[in-house]
Amino acid sequence: MHAARTGGRSDQPGDVAGVLAPPPVIYGAALILGVLAHLIWPLRFGAGWAPAAGLSLIAVALLVATTALRAMMRAGTRANPHKPTTMLLTTGIYAASRNPMYLALNILYLGIALTAGSLWVLMLIAPALATLRYGVISREERYLQRRFGEDYLAYRKRTRRWL
Repeated sequence: MHAARTGGRSDQPGDVAGVLAPPPVIYGAALILGVLAHLIWPLRFGAGWAPAAGLSLIAVALLVATTALRAMMRAGTRANPHKPTTMLLTTGIYAASRNPMYLALNILYLGIALTAGSLWVLMLIAPALATLRYGVISREERYLQRRFGEDYLAYRKRTRRWL
């Protein structure tokens, strides 16, 4: 597995990306708001086909997340955005996407929305994704560039953010 070490940079607790909130919290908040809105004013869609499609997406999301987490554990780096990143993963699933865990969160959320057949839940993926993009990913990208320099810039050039 190819991974760039930190090159002696700080592993102090303050050396982090400074994300707005952990991504599961962002998506959990959107899901809760969507469910509450659905309870007040139900808006359904996709009768018949949506639950099966949703369950399939949930399975795909779990596979992507598990693969990404295993790669992180093997490399000895952290998934917690409030801890310093110790390795830059660039192979395996990380060669296909710079953000496979966030991709998995989006697929999972979409799968839940389809399974529930709730238009409210589905519509709230947009603000969750915007919050993730600007409140988490942008900050992490600046942090990773600071931390890994040219190694990160080269990785960023050859690997797409999502797929």
